[in-house]
Amino acid sequence: MNNLDEVTEQYKEKFPHLKSYTECMSRTFISGLASTCITFSATYMAVSLLKNKLPSSRPGNLNVMAAGILGSLVGFQVVYVRTKACNNGWLAAESKATYLSPAVRRPADDSASRVD
Repeated sequence: MNNLDEVTEQYKEKFPHLKSYTECMSRTFISGLASTCITFSATYMAVSLLKNKLPSSRPGNLNVMAAGILGSLVGFQVVYVRTKACNNGWLAAESKATYLSPAVRRPADDSASRVD
């Protein structure tokens, strides 16, 4: 499974929208990684610039650890939200069900359409 294109071609008949789902998930994980790195960098730089103005001077290791934890939490939140969006989009595309065109339609009530 090193080549994702082969997998999508293999399951193209069963899951016609698998390629768009895998592209969405790839963008999701890259966005999560980018948000983790950006949050870590911004938090570390902010703490480093403000360390003289903060009332308690903490060792540098705590600054790195705090930036790492905050970056991980933000990255997790980004991936979590975007994964839900990808899953919902794929389910809607595969089942062709949306709010406007539901997948299961109820049969018309015969008693309402009868004229006695």
